[in-house]
Amino acid sequence: MVDEFEKGVQVVPTICGQSFHGLSGEAGFEQTAPAPGSYVERRSVVDAAAAEVWGMVDGHVLLVSSGTGGLTCSRAPGKNSSRRDTNIAVTLSTTSGSGTPGRTVALGSSSRTVVFGSSVCAASAGVHAALVVPHSHESAGLAVAFAVSAVALATAAVALALDAGPTVTTMIALLLVGVAVAYALSRTTGIPGLTVHPEPLDAFGTVVSCMELMAAWALVRPPTRRSRS
Repeated sequence: MVDEFEKGVQVVPTICGQSFHGLSGEAGFEQTAPAPGSYVERRSVVDAAAAEVWGMVDGHVLLVSSGTGGLTCSRAPGKNSSRRDTNIAVTLSTTSGSGTPGRTVALGSSSRTVVFGSSVCAASAGVHAALVVPHSHESAGLAVAFAVSAVALATAAVALALDAGPTVTTMIALLLVGVAVAYALSRTTGIPGLTVHPEPLDAFGTVVSCMELMAAWALVRPPTRRSRS
């Protein structure tokens, strides 16, 4: 995560493809965040045909340009402009201590976090789905619980891949924590209404639960700070 720029950093969400102020021949709109030093993250659809050089820093897609110029937005050749083709990016503008403009960085969503979270949700969904039939002989309620968990986790994997916004990531993180806690209860005290006695601890289930907790933390953790000159 790119953060902790020089004093005076501002976050500018830039939306291309709407109306208002034009950017590099495209219709766009610029709005500066209310307070310097704040951090705003938006899911980004990065245009591979952009003129500037794109790079990766901690899994984030970055567009770096010098001077005070803002984000340059361009579309692929032959692509028709429409409201459905809206690209969203975040521009971080830095200013040096002497007041000299620094550089502008366009920050996209953390693809690594999204891939990791979606993968864990999908894997956990598969595990729970595979356990539905074996547990149906033990308890119908337990089989239903596994089936519901599998469907919820599969839905979470798809939802996270489509929309990694703060509301979605928080809800998915809570789901992952809930599933991990349910596993811990099933191995310690039992789950009222589902399991009468605690089941023996197994290494595979423990690893899956640890991965669920790691994914939950990755989805809701605050941005790490690192200096970039």
